[in-house]
Amino acid sequence: MPEITNESEVNLFTKSIAENQSIYVNGHLLASNVQRDAPNQSYRIDHKIISAGKNDYAVVGKRFRKKQQWDEPNMDPGLVQIISPSAQWKRSLFNGLAQVIVQSTKQSGELILKANAKGLKQAELKIQTKPVTLRSALTSK
Repeated sequence: MPEITNESEVNLFTKSIAENQSIYVNGHLLASNVQRDAPNQSYRIDHKIISAGKNDYAVVGKRFRKKQQWDEPNMDPGLVQIISPSAQWKRSLFNGLAQVIVQSTKQSGELILKANAKGLKQAELKIQTKPVTLRSALTSK
């Protein structure tokens, strides 16, 4: 079992692997005399009887007798479901990174970008800009 919180819900969905079976988790009786193929074999497990790591699941009952010669007894004891609440939603833009878009004035010079935030060291980035010749553009009349 993974580590679970008080808000988590743990369910055990059992299957019939014995006649009149009794179901135990870590020595605690969950159900007794469950009939073969009973329709509702789901149990909410109290957090007090389970722990992170290895837990014991035991089924006690009489061996199945085959109804037909070709019947194969069920060997699947069931499954455990853990429902945990989702983490608190939070907004995170660019995964903590920043994106900056700058527009040139079409003149050469030095572009200085400064960034600061609470709890972080101030940073500065200097970019040398160069003059460019503008490409001709088509305009519609």
